[in-house]
Amino acid sequence: MHNGETLRRTWQPSFRALGFPVHVRPGFFVFVILALVAYRGALGPWLAGSIAVLTVTHELGHATIARLHGARAEISLDMFAGYTTYEPTREMTAPERAMIALAGPLAQIVPAVLVLIAMGFNPLRIPGFDEPAAIRAIWWAGPALGIFNLLPIVPLDGGVIVSAFAERRWPEQGRRYVHRGSIALTALVTLGLVLNRATRPMAFFSGALLVFQLAQLRSEHREPKRLAALPSPGWSAIRELLDRDEYAKAGQYGATLFRQGGHADIAVLVARAATRLDELTTAMAWLQAAAIAADDPELVIDQVETDPEFAPVRAHTAFGALHLVLTS
Repeated sequence: MHNGETLRRTWQPSFRALGFPVHVRPGFFVFVILALVAYRGALGPWLAGSIAVLTVTHELGHATIARLHGARAEISLDMFAGYTTYEPTREMTAPERAMIALAGPLAQIVPAVLVLIAMGFNPLRIPGFDEPAAIRAIWWAGPALGIFNLLPIVPLDGGVIVSAFAERRWPEQGRRYVHRGSIALTALVTLGLVLNRATRPMAFFSGALLVFQLAQLRSEHREPKRLAALPSPGWSAIRELLDRDEYAKAGQYGATLFRQGGHADIAVLVARAATRLDELTTAMAWLQAAAIAADDPELVIDQVETDPEFAPVRAHTAFGALHLVLTS
């Protein structure tokens, strides 16, 4: 169902790493430029390069462990985040989901620690302002960000680990409990980072994360709105195919219609068909295509946040990153 021309332009891999498709979005380059602007002198280029390289190793950690569990994985690099989506071939247990989430920070921390040791620096201490720019950049982009990513905050990997077990304990409310707790903890962490001069560079990341969490909370309380005042041509036919459980046909027909007209409500129906087929990576791609085609991308977010049929998408480990993409 990945055969719409618009979708191919937005979802075509930029390159492959260890056999995994890697999609580089414009937002990732904006993020690197922000690092260059925010940190002048030698630190900026070192920090931008370290973040770029270690973000890729981080996502390769997720993707590799997902593949070991039989899932097909893809990597995307975007504003403030890299994220890995994977399609399981079977229902995964909470410990398996936690292992996949844990693999990313470990793949970010371990190489950076080895490089720092090879450079003669003790990675167990915070580098001072008199340390070489290379050491400071690698330490912040490696151990510091990796450990930060393990905090029990969604959509960080630590939050994914906590959510995996919380949703097993409280199937209906687990995700909401973790989300509310994440906002409170992120606010405290951000305040602590700002008050400590040595850790102040990390406040940029935690502050951006807090803004994202609050935006996601606001979207959960919005009244759902219609994506289109009148359904696009063919919408009813696709809806009928979905009602008859002919999901593959609905997706194929919808992809053809989207190629012809580029209507956002058609792309959402194709995403719905992919969700019912448990092809969540494809569903997320079509939701992103819908956001691009929509006059107001927030209406696509409303569909995902309020429609029970998109529950598997909301429960997916990469949903937080997808939400960030749709709102960026």
